[in-house]
Amino acid sequence: MWNIVEPSRLLTSSEYKTLSPQHREAYLHNIVRETITLNKNGISISDILDTIRISSRKSIEKHLEGLLGTNEIYTKQIGKTTVYYPNGKLVHGKYQKELRLDDDQILKFQIVENSFGEFLFFHQIDRTDLGELIKGGLLIPRSKMKDLKQFIDDVDKTVKVIENGERPNQN
Repeated sequence: MWNIVEPSRLLTSSEYKTLSPQHREAYLHNIVRETITLNKNGISISDILDTIRISSRKSIEKHLEGLLGTNEIYTKQIGKTTVYYPNGKLVHGKYQKELRLDDDQILKFQIVENSFGEFLFFHQIDRTDLGELIKGGLLIPRSKMKDLKQFIDDVDKTVKVIENGERPNQN
């Protein structure tokens, strides 16, 4: 394929084993994400395993599913191989905006671009003693920005109707 870029802070197997189970999970999640982010042309699970060298395929697959579930990465099937890609580069001057939901939770917005086009990217981020953890993610095609605004306005109006004790329209 091509040269794989390795994260600079890879732990050895013995260093990894000294971590608590909670810290092992956080480390592995972050190192899988970083490995994919560094390999913008895509990377297979076999290449991730060869790069990280401290975990089982099943464990790596679990973290890949989590990253897919939060839309941090996406896949393409190339023959029989699934290739993992970071979900977009920031566009428009690295525009991003954050909304603090409470002391430990942030909603982060970015405009990103990948091989499928430009997207509005929303992340729900929880701050923990292990760092920031992305708990959810939503990608919306940028072309749907007006539809999203209308949807939010409609939801806001419906909530106000309910708060006034009225019955909302069901359309």
